[in-house]
Amino acid sequence: MSPVIKIEEKYFSLLESVSKPGRYLGGEPNMIRKNLEKVTIRFALAFPEVYEIGMSHNGIRILYHLLNQFEDVYAERVFAPWSDMAELLKASDIPLLSLETRTPIRSFDLVGFSLQSELTYINVPYMLDLAGIPIAAEDRDESDPLICAGGPCASNPEPLAKFMDFFVIGDGEEVVREIVDLCRGAKKAGARRWQVLEGLAKIQGIYVPGVHEPERPWEPETRPEKPFPLVSRRWVEALSPDFYSTKPIVPIIEVIQDRISVEVMRGCTQGCRFCQAGYWYRPTRELEVNDVMCIATETLKNTGNREIGLLSLSTADYSQVEWLTKEMARALSKDKVSISLPSLRADAFSVSLAENVGEVKKNGFTFAPEAGSIRLRKFINKNISNEDLYQAAETAYRQGWNLIKLYFMIGLPTETNADIEELVDLIRQVGKIGRRIKGGKNVNASIGTFVPKAFTPFQWDRLEDLRTINSRLDYLKGAVRFPGSRLKWHNPQEAFIEGVLSRGDRRIGEVLLRAYQLGCRFDGWSEMFKWDLWMKAFQETGIDPYFYNREIGLQEVLPWDFIDIGVSKRFLLKERERSFKQLQTYDCKWGECRGCGIPGNYADIRLASSPEPGHAETLVQLPTEELIGHPDGCAAADHASVRENQDFMPPRQEPETSEVQACQFRAYVFHYWKEGPARFLSHLNVMKLMEQALLRSGIGLRFTQGFNPHPRFITSPAIPLGMASRSEYIQFEATGELPESLLSQVNGCLVEGLVVREIQPLSGGTRPTSIGRPLQASYRAVLDSSLDIKPSTDVTELVGRVNDLVDHLADHRKGNDFWCSSKEHSLISDVTLIGDEPLEITFSLSVNPDTGVLFKPREFLEQTLSCPPDLARRFLVSKTDVRFGW
Repeated sequence: MSPVIKIEEKYFSLLESVSKPGRYLGGEPNMIRKNLEKVTIRFALAFPEVYEIGMSHNGIRILYHLLNQFEDVYAERVFAPWSDMAELLKASDIPLLSLETRTPIRSFDLVGFSLQSELTYINVPYMLDLAGIPIAAEDRDESDPLICAGGPCASNPEPLAKFMDFFVIGDGEEVVREIVDLCRGAKKAGARRWQVLEGLAKIQGIYVPGVHEPERPWEPETRPEKPFPLVSRRWVEALSPDFYSTKPIVPIIEVIQDRISVEVMRGCTQGCRFCQAGYWYRPTRELEVNDVMCIATETLKNTGNREIGLLSLSTADYSQVEWLTKEMARALSKDKVSISLPSLRADAFSVSLAENVGEVKKNGFTFAPEAGSIRLRKFINKNISNEDLYQAAETAYRQGWNLIKLYFMIGLPTETNADIEELVDLIRQVGKIGRRIKGGKNVNASIGTFVPKAFTPFQWDRLEDLRTINSRLDYLKGAVRFPGSRLKWHNPQEAFIEGVLSRGDRRIGEVLLRAYQLGCRFDGWSEMFKWDLWMKAFQETGIDPYFYNREIGLQEVLPWDFIDIGVSKRFLLKERERSFKQLQTYDCKWGECRGCGIPGNYADIRLASSPEPGHAETLVQLPTEELIGHPDGCAAADHASVRENQDFMPPRQEPETSEVQACQFRAYVFHYWKEGPARFLSHLNVMKLMEQALLRSGIGLRFTQGFNPHPRFITSPAIPLGMASRSEYIQFEATGELPESLLSQVNGCLVEGLVVREIQPLSGGTRPTSIGRPLQASYRAVLDSSLDIKPSTDVTELVGRVNDLVDHLADHRKGNDFWCSSKEHSLISDVTLIGDEPLEITFSLSVNPDTGVLFKPREFLEQTLSCPPDLARRFLVSKTDVRFGW
């Protein structure tokens, strides 16, 4: 047996003991698999957060798609394991592994971290350490992979310079190809590590801390408006449909953004003065309407998702947003596909836009006024009036939305108590609008703390004193208590650490390393954030955190001044002056250049062209709930994968609906197995995968009605996480005759261990059957030998109790009195001892006639057999059979 297989077996044994084991399975639908013998470069795409956050990020999907287009390059994924999994990995001497092939990350050629938030920085040394890769770049040798990072937080790479061999500054779609080409050639030529890094330093958009020598920060600036750049940000001139995969990986557990995402626009020129992304991603580049529609519909077909997210920094500013959402809603709403937009500007929200995106599903709408007072909104160039916001809220409420989400920041420069009072009044007024419109309308307000960021007009400003922030937050907690309102807030101490990391220099790397060594992990999770340990790390390294959160002099060299992002420092200083004068800087997107410094000025802005008449017909249509198959829509299928089976089919039922409706929809039943890795998926995860597999196979499912439609599934009762089963069932309704290839199509969309064995039609009617109410289930329980359990008194005594129970059941069947230590003894119909090395038993449990619930296997082991809970958890239990009541 190869070492890789041994690691894999040991790895899977750990999943019995962790929360959310689905995070670590891999093998998802659409995951790319390659022949490793043909691969030259292996690239680990590392996201320093858990699976469900990383899999929601569009950048990872783009890089995964682009890198794997190279035949000899294999991009695989790795996410930060939660603390329970990390402890087990260390205790079992298993390094951090990739999801695709479960290869140790230290065996890759390159490891690339995506930096989306400063509070994820702590997970960089965490993941490197788990992988067995030296944390500091200077300690790595020729056997170690090259460690790089990119993303918006690379705007100030210095706090992580200690850990990284190089950074990608800007868009990665084109530069990543140049990186691969250079590394492929260097590997073929046998180049040394330092030679590769020197070659990378010559590529535009690559920053190599060990090669480049930036000016010392905090010294007086000799040219305050024109710093000396060493590295220029890369950006793609136009968004291309080739950047985006129409067959992305389908997550197997619930993720933060459980939808397909289409980037309709990159860059925003609204000019909000606090917003780093608005300056970092300039110029504005829009994807053509036809490309958006084709990508969306092809991706829907290839994933089975029923929600499209149209992504950008400000999707309402997409020049064709009204036309696009209208045509998408018209084409896709009949297939129960919904459209979602990220946070919207209130002044760009309209009745028609609300109608378009709310056709199928109505989640909460998010507006971001950022500040409560008009004065402060003018200061930050967020030019939205109260009337705009009230009108947007009323529009959303009247169109059927029951929840409005508002996002604010406190601690902005020049903020006063009066601004906070106006913030409260703004929330109150939105709540009043909701109460005036009947239907239980609500408003949620989320409060964040302003953190000054690099390359913004506020990059010189201080982070507000924590005592002041907490005082204002306490006021808000007491004041926002209106009917239907809810206040959420972020911990200001987290913002303090974020501020240090966002404007830090290379010395902050020492603090990061010490904070990790002291036990800091997952700083973005409130339950994991450890303020005291951070303060201890600052103390032990002799670094003053307040130095980085102070007001910075306009003449000082900034740690990120060596990067040219296109937007000039002169423009940022000008915008800073305009903020104090409360002067608006209008969006340059529509033709009037503001002189920000982006070469080409307005010529670099790429807007989507106006669609031609009939353009929407280019949409790839999805399956619908129309009659398909035979003309009458009711003909029985006559093929191997869909057949009548009297062994488990209920008797014919009379339809409750009209004959026409009965012909439109037929009821079918899946019989499926859930084994191997799939046993670590929850019942809801499995249902989601089955729904997506059916939709991908072109089946017109029947959905429930209402604002959040879902397929009409009836399922056998959920089994515990980790239990295998060969007797699971799902009833669903579909239009017309099912294709002969459906069985293979569905199984081709599922994960390892999840296998549909048969698809069978129900004989007439669509009423619920007894699938959800089985009378008896049979199980097999084996003591896990991989845990290396030594013979013990507990096991010996358990074998004796099993034999006693077998004898008692035999006596009971002969008519003798039945004795059992469990009050549920009448629910045990059979027990057999298969073997004792390892201990293996089978048993059948019946439903409780009073509650209608099956006696649970774990309860049988612990209550009936008096098995100690620690020992009971070491049994691998699988369901082998089930009996229904027909």
